[in-house]
Amino acid sequence: MPVRRRTDPVRTPNRTVRLDVPAVRGDGGDVSVAVSCPRCGGPVRAPDLMHTESRCLGCGPVPPLHVPEHIGAEIVASVVDRITATADPPVTPLWCPWPLPPGWTLTGVAYAGDERTGVRATAVACAGPAPLGGGPADLVFVAEEPGVGLGTRLAGLSGPDPGPQLADALTDPGPGHPEHVGQARIRVGGHPTPLWL
Repeated sequence: MPVRRRTDPVRTPNRTVRLDVPAVRGDGGDVSVAVSCPRCGGPVRAPDLMHTESRCLGCGPVPPLHVPEHIGAEIVASVVDRITATADPPVTPLWCPWPLPPGWTLTGVAYAGDERTGVRATAVACAGPAPLGGGPADLVFVAEEPGVGLGTRLAGLSGPDPGPQLADALTDPGPGHPEHVGQARIRVGGHPTPLWL
């Protein structure tokens, strides 16, 4: 089924009209891309005469989340091209462990933003065997500007920013204290980076 763009005319028996509803699919070059709200997953309305930004009916102004329907080397390359084309140097990284652990595969990639605002959030999903036990495991890397809300949505938290939960984590009493909760860390770019739990 061809992708219908917002400007494509709709023919009815009596007249031809233009769609006044947002497109449900975007265009990532020659890649079919689903577009949604990064905070709630709902539909996103494109900018129009009354609003200069994309917006969700429930969340208000948001950078639209673009998720390619298929994954492959050319899809990842097109997302990287989109990220590098919007800013020099790119502001939002696209994180992916490389080389992937044995048995792991890249299962998805997404970015939030548009031509006007640039890329404001990225996500990479990987899947493979659980490293600490049997069964499958999924891992999603999210890099975003504050307030985008993609990370909180994928973590199952409410709101666009995990402020209260982050404040609790930052007021942790520290090593040696009986109420101390340790943070898991991984190395990213040679630097220890805490995992958001």
